[in-house]
Amino acid sequence: MINRVTSMMLSPQNIVFDWSGTLVDDLPPVLEATNAVMRAFGREQLTRDEFRREFRLPFLHWYEEVLPGVTARELDEVFLAAFAASQEPVTVLPHAREFLECCAGAGRRMFVLSSTKRAHFDAQAAALGITGYFEEIYAEVWDKKDKIGGILADHGLRPEETAFIGDMVHDIDSARHGGVTSVAVLTGYDDALKLAAARPDVTVRDLGELRKVLEGGREEAGGERIEIRRQRVSVWIGVPEEERAAEQEVEISVTMTPARRFSGAVDALEGTVDYSAVSERVRAVAREKERKLIETLAEDIAAMVRGEFAVARVEVEVRKFILPDTEWVAVRVAR
Repeated sequence: MINRVTSMMLSPQNIVFDWSGTLVDDLPPVLEATNAVMRAFGREQLTRDEFRREFRLPFLHWYEEVLPGVTARELDEVFLAAFAASQEPVTVLPHAREFLECCAGAGRRMFVLSSTKRAHFDAQAAALGITGYFEEIYAEVWDKKDKIGGILADHGLRPEETAFIGDMVHDIDSARHGGVTSVAVLTGYDDALKLAAARPDVTVRDLGELRKVLEGGREEAGGERIEIRRQRVSVWIGVPEEERAAEQEVEISVTMTPARRFSGAVDALEGTVDYSAVSERVRAVAREKERKLIETLAEDIAAMVRGEFAVARVEVEVRKFILPDTEWVAVRVAR
Protein backbone atom coordinates (compact mmCIF):
# COMPACT_ATOMS: atom_id res chain seq x y z
CA MET A 1 0.00 0.00 0.00
CA ILE A 2 1.83 3.08 -1.23
CA ASN A 3 0.21 6.46 -1.50
CA ARG A 4 1.15 10.07 -2.19
CA VAL A 5 4.84 9.27 -2.67
CA THR A 6 7.62 10.46 -4.95
CA SER A 7 10.78 8.66 -5.95
CA MET A 8 12.67 10.74 -3.34
CA MET A 9 10.30 9.54 -0.61
CA LEU A 10 11.01 5.92 -1.55
CA SER A 11 14.79 6.26 -1.12
CA PRO A 12 15.33 8.12 2.16
CA GLN A 13 18.89 8.70 3.26
CA ASN A 14 17.86 9.02 6.91
CA ILE A 15 15.30 7.01 8.88
CA VAL A 16 13.80 7.84 12.26
CA PHE A 17 12.14 4.79 13.84
CA ASP A 18 9.49 4.56 16.44
CA TRP A 19 10.27 1.64 18.79
CA SER A 20 7.15 -0.05 20.20
CA GLY A 21 5.04 -1.69 17.50
CA THR A 22 7.51 -0.70 14.78
CA LEU A 23 10.71 -2.56 15.64
CA VAL A 24 9.63 -4.56 18.69
CA ASP A 25 6.39 -6.10 19.93
CA ASP A 26 5.88 -4.96 23.52
CA LEU A 27 2.09 -4.79 23.37
CA PRO A 28 1.49 -7.81 25.67
CA PRO A 29 3.38 -6.43 28.71
CA VAL A 30 2.15 -2.88 28.02
CA LEU A 31 -1.46 -4.08 27.96
CA GLU A 32 -0.90 -6.05 31.16
CA ALA A 33 0.59 -3.01 32.91
CA THR A 34 -2.15 -0.72 31.59
CA ASN A 35 -4.80 -3.04 33.00
CA ALA A 36 -3.00 -3.00 36.33
CA VAL A 37 -3.44 0.78 36.29
CA MET A 38 -7.11 0.39 35.38
CA ARG A 39 -7.71 -2.00 38.27
CA ALA A 40 -5.82 0.17 40.73
CA PHE A 41 -8.04 3.17 40.02
CA GLY A 42 -11.38 1.40 39.72
CA ARG A 43 -11.76 1.06 35.96
CA GLU A 44 -12.65 -2.00 33.90
CA GLN A 45 -9.81 -3.79 32.16
CA LEU A 46 -9.36 -3.47 28.41
CA THR A 47 -9.23 -6.27 25.90
CA ARG A 48 -6.43 -6.18 23.33
CA ASP A 49 -8.82 -4.95 20.64
CA GLU A 50 -10.29 -2.28 22.95
CA PHE A 51 -6.81 -1.07 23.87
CA ARG A 52 -5.71 -0.83 20.26
CA ARG A 53 -8.90 0.99 19.36
CA GLU A 54 -8.86 3.48 22.25
CA PHE A 55 -5.25 4.08 23.30
CA ARG A 56 -3.35 6.97 21.76
CA LEU A 57 -0.29 9.15 22.19
CA PRO A 58 0.66 11.36 23.92
CA PHE A 59 -0.34 8.80 26.55
CA LEU A 60 -0.82 11.35 29.35
CA HIS A 61 -3.61 12.98 27.34
CA TRP A 62 -5.32 9.61 27.07
CA TYR A 63 -4.94 8.87 30.78
CA GLU A 64 -6.32 12.32 31.65
CA GLU A 65 -9.52 11.33 29.85
CA VAL A 66 -9.93 7.78 31.17
CA LEU A 67 -8.63 8.45 34.70
CA PRO A 68 -9.27 12.12 35.46
CA GLY A 69 -7.59 13.38 38.59
CA VAL A 70 -4.93 10.67 38.71
CA THR A 71 -1.45 12.19 38.64
CA ALA A 72 1.35 11.13 36.34
CA ARG A 73 3.36 10.02 39.35
CA GLU A 74 0.54 7.76 40.55
CA LEU A 75 0.19 6.27 37.08
CA ASP A 76 3.93 5.64 36.80
CA GLU A 77 4.14 3.89 40.17
CA VAL A 78 1.54 1.30 39.21
CA PHE A 79 2.46 0.95 35.54
CA LEU A 80 6.21 0.55 36.06
CA ALA A 81 5.80 -2.00 38.85
CA ALA A 82 3.38 -4.07 36.75
CA PHE A 83 5.55 -3.80 33.64
CA ALA A 84 8.61 -4.97 35.57
CA ALA A 85 6.69 -7.92 37.03
CA SER A 86 5.17 -9.01 33.71
CA GLN A 87 6.26 -12.36 32.32
CA GLU A 88 5.10 -11.39 28.83
CA PRO A 89 8.07 -11.25 26.43
CA VAL A 90 9.20 -8.33 24.29
CA THR A 91 10.28 -9.61 20.88
CA VAL A 92 11.75 -8.24 17.67
CA LEU A 93 8.98 -7.91 15.09
CA PRO A 94 9.21 -10.08 11.95
CA HIS A 95 11.52 -8.60 9.28
CA ALA A 96 12.74 -5.80 11.59
CA ARG A 97 16.25 -7.14 12.04
CA GLU A 98 16.65 -7.78 8.32
CA PHE A 99 15.38 -4.28 7.57
CA LEU A 100 17.94 -2.73 9.90
CA GLU A 101 20.69 -4.78 8.24
CA CYS A 102 19.47 -3.63 4.83
CA CYS A 103 19.51 0.03 5.88
CA ALA A 104 22.93 -0.29 7.48
CA GLY A 105 24.29 -1.90 4.32
CA ALA A 106 22.88 0.95 2.24
CA GLY A 107 24.57 3.54 4.48
CA ARG A 108 21.34 5.05 5.79
CA ARG A 109 21.56 7.02 9.01
CA MET A 110 19.17 5.64 11.63
CA PHE A 111 17.67 7.10 14.79
CA VAL A 112 14.99 6.15 17.32
CA LEU A 113 12.26 8.52 18.54
CA SER A 114 10.06 6.82 21.14
CA SER A 115 7.82 7.37 24.15
CA THR A 116 9.29 4.23 25.73
CA LYS A 117 11.04 4.72 29.06
CA ARG A 118 14.78 5.01 28.50
CA ALA A 119 15.56 2.22 30.95
CA HIS A 120 13.08 -0.07 29.17
CA PHE A 121 14.53 0.81 25.77
CA ASP A 122 18.11 0.16 26.87
CA ALA A 123 17.22 -3.19 28.42
CA GLN A 124 15.14 -4.33 25.45
CA ALA A 125 17.60 -3.20 22.77
CA ALA A 126 20.52 -4.86 24.57
CA ALA A 127 18.64 -8.11 25.15
CA LEU A 128 17.49 -8.25 21.53
CA GLY A 129 20.87 -7.27 20.10
CA ILE A 130 19.80 -4.29 18.03
CA THR A 131 21.44 -1.41 19.89
CA GLY A 132 24.29 -0.74 17.49
CA TYR A 133 22.28 0.25 14.45
CA PHE A 134 21.27 3.68 15.70
CA GLU A 135 23.24 6.89 15.58
CA GLU A 136 21.28 8.33 18.50
CA ILE A 137 18.34 7.32 20.67
CA TYR A 138 15.61 9.74 21.70
CA ALA A 139 13.59 7.82 24.27
CA GLU A 140 11.04 8.82 26.89
CA VAL A 141 9.72 11.58 24.60
CA TRP A 142 6.24 12.57 25.70
CA ASP A 143 5.18 14.40 22.51
CA LYS A 144 7.22 13.46 19.43
CA LYS A 145 6.04 16.54 17.51
CA ASP A 146 8.12 18.62 19.89
CA LYS A 147 11.27 16.62 19.13
CA ILE A 148 11.28 15.76 15.44
CA GLY A 149 12.50 19.19 14.33
CA GLY A 150 15.32 19.10 16.87
CA ILE A 151 16.53 15.75 15.56
CA LEU A 152 16.75 17.16 12.05
CA ALA A 153 18.61 20.24 13.26
CA ASP A 154 20.96 18.36 15.61
CA HIS A 155 22.15 15.99 12.88
CA GLY A 156 21.88 18.16 9.80
CA LEU A 157 19.17 16.02 8.23
CA ARG A 158 17.26 17.37 5.27
CA PRO A 159 13.49 16.77 5.66
CA GLU A 160 13.08 15.72 2.02
CA GLU A 161 15.70 12.98 2.57
CA THR A 162 14.24 11.72 5.84
CA ALA A 163 11.44 9.30 6.75
CA PHE A 164 9.78 8.61 10.09
CA ILE A 165 8.48 5.04 10.43
CA GLY A 166 5.84 4.37 13.07
CA ASP A 167 2.75 2.36 13.95
CA MET A 168 0.49 5.05 15.47
CA VAL A 169 -1.39 8.12 14.36
CA HIS A 170 0.84 10.25 16.60
CA ASP A 171 3.86 9.08 14.59
CA ILE A 172 2.22 10.16 11.33
CA ASP A 173 1.29 13.52 12.82
CA SER A 174 4.84 13.99 14.12
CA ALA A 175 6.34 13.20 10.73
CA ARG A 176 4.05 15.73 9.09
CA HIS A 177 4.96 18.29 11.76
CA GLY A 178 8.65 17.81 10.94
CA GLY A 179 8.12 17.93 7.18
CA VAL A 180 9.48 14.40 6.65
CA THR A 181 7.98 11.41 4.86
CA SER A 182 5.54 9.48 7.04
CA VAL A 183 5.61 5.68 6.82
CA ALA A 184 2.95 3.66 8.65
CA VAL A 185 3.48 -0.02 9.49
CA LEU A 186 0.54 -2.28 10.37
CA THR A 187 2.44 -4.26 13.01
CA GLY A 188 1.69 -2.29 16.14
CA TYR A 189 -0.77 -0.45 18.29
CA ASP A 190 -3.04 1.35 15.79
CA ASP A 191 -5.03 -0.65 13.27
CA ALA A 192 -5.29 -0.03 9.54
CA LEU A 193 -8.42 2.11 9.73
CA LYS A 194 -7.00 4.47 12.35
CA LEU A 195 -3.79 4.86 10.39
CA ALA A 196 -5.61 5.41 7.10
CA ALA A 197 -7.51 8.32 8.65
CA ALA A 198 -4.15 9.98 9.42
CA ARG A 199 -3.21 9.88 5.69
CA PRO A 200 0.40 8.65 5.88
CA ASP A 201 2.56 9.09 2.80
CA VAL A 202 3.34 5.37 2.73
CA THR A 203 1.59 2.43 4.38
CA VAL A 204 3.10 -1.06 4.45
CA ARG A 205 2.08 -4.30 6.07
CA ASP A 206 5.48 -4.68 7.77
CA LEU A 207 9.14 -3.77 7.40
CA GLY A 208 9.66 -6.69 5.04
CA GLU A 209 7.32 -5.07 2.55
CA LEU A 210 9.01 -1.70 3.05
CA ARG A 211 12.37 -3.31 2.33
CA LYS A 212 11.05 -4.48 -1.05
CA VAL A 213 9.86 -0.96 -1.76
CA LEU A 214 13.24 0.56 -0.91
CA GLU A 215 15.04 -2.03 -2.99
CA GLY A 216 12.67 -1.44 -5.91
CA GLY A 217 11.68 -5.05 -6.06
CA ARG A 218 8.09 -5.43 -4.98
CA GLU A 219 6.88 -8.91 -5.87
CA GLU A 220 3.41 -8.07 -7.06
CA ALA A 221 1.43 -10.39 -9.26
CA GLY A 222 1.51 -9.59 -12.94
CA GLY A 223 -1.81 -9.16 -14.72
CA GLU A 224 -3.80 -11.16 -12.18
CA ARG A 225 -6.79 -9.35 -10.69
CA ILE A 226 -9.75 -10.23 -8.52
CA GLU A 227 -12.75 -7.92 -8.92
CA ILE A 228 -15.94 -7.39 -6.98
CA ARG A 229 -18.14 -5.22 -9.16
CA ARG A 230 -20.85 -2.82 -7.97
CA GLN A 231 -21.71 -4.43 -4.65
CA ARG A 232 -24.83 -2.68 -3.37
CA VAL A 233 -24.76 -1.61 0.28
CA SER A 234 -27.13 0.58 2.27
CA VAL A 235 -25.21 3.14 4.31
CA TRP A 236 -25.67 6.34 6.29
CA ILE A 237 -23.70 8.95 4.38
CA GLY A 238 -23.90 12.63 3.42
CA VAL A 239 -22.71 16.03 4.56
CA PRO A 240 -26.11 17.37 5.73
CA GLU A 241 -27.47 15.67 8.85
CA GLU A 242 -30.84 15.19 7.19
CA GLU A 243 -29.20 13.17 4.41
CA ARG A 244 -27.49 10.90 6.96
CA ALA A 245 -30.76 10.39 8.82
CA ALA A 246 -31.89 7.72 6.37
CA GLU A 247 -30.06 4.88 4.67
CA GLN A 248 -29.17 5.24 1.02
CA GLU A 249 -27.74 2.69 -1.35
CA VAL A 250 -24.24 3.02 -2.77
CA GLU A 251 -22.33 0.74 -5.13
CA ILE A 252 -18.85 -0.40 -4.15
CA SER A 253 -16.36 -2.00 -6.53
CA VAL A 254 -13.10 -3.53 -5.31
CA THR A 255 -10.23 -4.60 -7.59
CA MET A 256 -7.43 -6.54 -5.91
CA THR A 257 -3.98 -7.54 -7.14
CA PRO A 258 -3.17 -10.71 -5.16
CA ALA A 259 0.15 -10.94 -3.39
CA ARG A 260 0.89 -14.26 -5.07
CA ARG A 261 0.47 -15.22 -8.71
CA PHE A 262 -2.40 -17.50 -9.66
CA SER A 263 0.11 -19.85 -11.29
CA GLY A 264 1.61 -20.45 -7.86
CA ALA A 265 -1.70 -20.98 -6.11
CA VAL A 266 -3.02 -24.32 -5.00
CA ASP A 267 -6.61 -25.26 -5.80
CA ALA A 268 -7.84 -24.00 -2.42
CA LEU A 269 -8.76 -20.71 -0.77
CA GLU A 270 -5.39 -20.66 1.00
CA GLY A 271 -3.75 -20.01 -2.35
CA THR A 272 -5.77 -16.93 -3.29
CA VAL A 273 -7.95 -14.13 -1.87
CA ASP A 274 -11.33 -15.19 -0.49
CA TYR A 275 -13.56 -12.74 -2.36
CA SER A 276 -16.61 -13.84 -0.38
CA ALA A 277 -14.84 -12.86 2.85
CA VAL A 278 -13.77 -9.56 1.27
CA SER A 279 -17.35 -8.83 0.27
CA GLU A 280 -18.64 -9.54 3.78
CA ARG A 281 -16.01 -7.25 5.31
CA VAL A 282 -16.74 -4.50 2.77
CA ARG A 283 -20.39 -4.58 3.80
CA ALA A 284 -19.49 -4.58 7.51
CA VAL A 285 -17.07 -1.64 7.20
CA ALA A 286 -19.52 0.35 5.06
CA ARG A 287 -22.33 -0.09 7.60
CA GLU A 288 -20.35 0.24 10.84
CA LYS A 289 -20.80 4.01 11.22
CA GLU A 290 -22.10 7.22 9.67
CA ARG A 291 -19.83 9.14 7.32
CA LYS A 292 -20.07 12.48 5.59
CA LEU A 293 -17.99 11.68 2.51
CA ILE A 294 -17.81 8.76 0.11
CA GLU A 295 -14.08 9.58 -0.07
CA THR A 296 -13.79 8.52 3.58
CA LEU A 297 -15.75 5.35 2.93
CA ALA A 298 -13.45 4.42 0.03
CA GLU A 299 -10.35 5.06 2.17
CA ASP A 300 -11.72 2.93 5.03
CA ILE A 301 -12.48 0.01 2.72
CA ALA A 302 -9.08 0.20 1.03
CA ALA A 303 -7.34 0.21 4.42
CA MET A 304 -9.36 -2.79 5.58
CA VAL A 305 -8.64 -4.86 2.48
CA ARG A 306 -4.95 -4.01 2.52
CA GLY A 307 -4.65 -4.74 6.22
CA GLU A 308 -6.65 -7.99 6.37
CA PHE A 309 -6.08 -9.77 3.05
CA ALA A 310 -3.03 -10.90 1.08
CA VAL A 311 -3.12 -8.28 -1.64
CA ALA A 312 -0.35 -6.19 -3.12
CA ARG A 313 -2.69 -3.51 -4.40
CA VAL A 314 -6.34 -2.58 -3.97
CA GLU A 315 -8.54 -0.16 -5.88
CA VAL A 316 -11.90 0.93 -4.48
CA GLU A 317 -14.67 2.79 -6.29
CA VAL A 318 -17.76 4.08 -4.47
CA ARG A 319 -20.74 5.28 -6.49
CA LYS A 320 -23.43 7.46 -4.95
CA PHE A 321 -26.77 8.31 -6.56
CA ILE A 322 -27.61 11.77 -5.30
CA LEU A 323 -27.48 14.44 -8.03
CA PRO A 324 -30.51 15.09 -10.22
CA ASP A 325 -30.17 14.34 -13.93
CA THR A 326 -26.93 12.47 -13.18
CA GLU A 327 -26.33 8.72 -13.40
CA TRP A 328 -23.96 8.67 -10.45
CA VAL A 329 -21.09 10.42 -8.63
CA ALA A 330 -18.04 8.27 -7.94
CA VAL A 331 -14.70 8.42 -6.17
CA ARG A 332 -11.79 6.02 -6.66
CA VAL A 333 -8.75 5.33 -4.49
CA ALA A 334 -5.81 3.00 -5.12
CA ARG A 335 -3.45 1.76 -2.43
